[in-house]
Amino acid sequence: MEAFWSVTMYDSQFFFVPNSLNRFAISPRDKLKKNSDGSVDIYVQNQSPGADKEANWLPAPPDKFVLMLRMYWPKDKPPSILDGSWKPPAVQQVAPAVGGGPQHEHEHEHEHEQQDQPQQPKQEQPQQPQQQQPPKP
Repeated sequence: MEAFWSVTMYDSQFFFVPNSLNRFAISPRDKLKKNSDGSVDIYVQNQSPGADKEANWLPAPPDKFVLMLRMYWPKDKPPSILDGSWKPPAVQQVAPAVGGGPQHEHEHEHEHEQQDQPQQPKQEQPQQPQQQQPPKP
């Protein structure tokens, strides 16, 4: 990525999901906690994953939801989403849903291998990438 990525949470009607953190999207600009190997886990679930993981928590509604991946100024040379040589990893369910709410985790590997981009859920079709890049100063 030349700029940054973000994942935005919507309910099934494509409205923002009210939550105690007032967080509707998550991106590297949120000072995410990295794992010792440089990877980042993003917790997509209704209830807090715990105080030590809340920096990486994107609150979800207790029922169906939509995750929207946005990539700002993706690289045009491989590995790149623009030519299909890089694809975001799928969302992985890591624990059974508690209280009927979804609990999913985005997990991506080393940043240099995946261009600092998060995953999309398996059930969503990939968004068509923007071919235009902002003008360079």
